[in-house]
Amino acid sequence: MKILKEDLEDEDPAVQIEAAKRIMYIAKALGPQKSRTELVEYLEGYMKSDNDEALVAIGKQMKEVAKVSFKEQLDQLMYLIFVSPVTQYVGGKEHLGSLVPVLEKLAFQEETVVCEA
Repeated sequence: MKILKEDLEDEDPAVQIEAAKRIMYIAKALGPQKSRTELVEYLEGYMKSDNDEALVAIGKQMKEVAKVSFKEQLDQLMYLIFVSPVTQYVGGKEHLGSLVPVLEKLAFQEETVVCEA
C-alpha cells in the first residue's frame, strides 16, 4: 500500500498511471479487509487528482471489479456486480457497498474520458 501511495503521488504522470494499473494486484495482496478499509478509502481521496489518465486507469480497474459500465445507474451496479469473480478482493458481495464512494466519484468526474473508463 505504501508503494502504491508513493507512486500515485509521484510527480511523473506516467508513474501514477502505472500505479493505477496495479490496483487489482494490490487489492489481492492486501486481502478483503484491508482493501475495504485502506485501499478504497485512499482511492476515494485520490479522486481529487488532476491526472485524468491515472483516473481513467483507476476507473478501468474499478470497472473490472464491478463488471459494469459507470454510465449505468448505481442501483444496477449492486445487482450486476454479483457476477464478477473479482468480488473476492473486497471480501465478497456483502462488502461491495464499500466501492460505491469511489465509483460515484469516478462517474461524476468532469472529464468525459474518465467517466467512460
